[in-house]
Amino acid sequence: MKEWTQEEEAANLKRLLSSVDNKAQFAKDNNVPGGASMLSQHQSGHRPIGLEAGLIYAKALGVSLAEISPRLAKMVEDVPKLTGTPNLIQSNVEPALELKKSRRVPITGSVRGGDDGYLVQDVVPDGWVEYWTGDPNAYALRIRGDSMHPRYRAGEFVVVTPSIEAQPGRDVVVKLHDGKCLLKELNWIRGDEIQLLSINNGYAPTTIPKEEVECICRVAGSVGPDSMVF
Repeated sequence: MKEWTQEEEAANLKRLLSSVDNKAQFAKDNNVPGGASMLSQHQSGHRPIGLEAGLIYAKALGVSLAEISPRLAKMVEDVPKLTGTPNLIQSNVEPALELKKSRRVPITGSVRGGDDGYLVQDVVPDGWVEYWTGDPNAYALRIRGDSMHPRYRAGEFVVVTPSIEAQPGRDVVVKLHDGKCLLKELNWIRGDEIQLLSINNGYAPTTIPKEEVECICRVAGSVGPDSMVF
């Protein structure tokens, strides 16, 4: 049996969604887990499509589950189907708790990686993106250029949640008292120093005295250009 890759399933979903003009509204209307952000990551191939989301997409688009993911269809082919609904299954799993609704997060500007490892920033507001977060202070930054590829691609948005404490291993936006800014992975915080890792391995680890740091803001995730709303 052919092994279906995450990229092929993403391409199937993207093709089926090509006629949907407002994908953020589609995700909201159909209660897609994770909202428009997760839908964007599914159709870009950044996240694998899970069974719950696959069933929702199949029902909303009026197609069989196999048209989106033969892998998922194979998982459930021996389970009785719901009457009149193509390739949807009756589940004995209790529904998960309802996730928080996606909300509009303001785009506060755009960034690209500079030659010295610091961000080059444009702080002109540029609309909103739909994202699932409970942080009322969340904001988004548009990525310009390819210096942070493949983690972040040009045209995507990173969503920053400053009210949620950043943990080692997470990407962070670090603002320094001198006005400089970095988008890095937080490696560790020890005593009076922090160490940051380059996202694209283009730079050696950076160790900074905590006294130079104004704030360390957690990056919650990224969304594609089609998550932007006006």
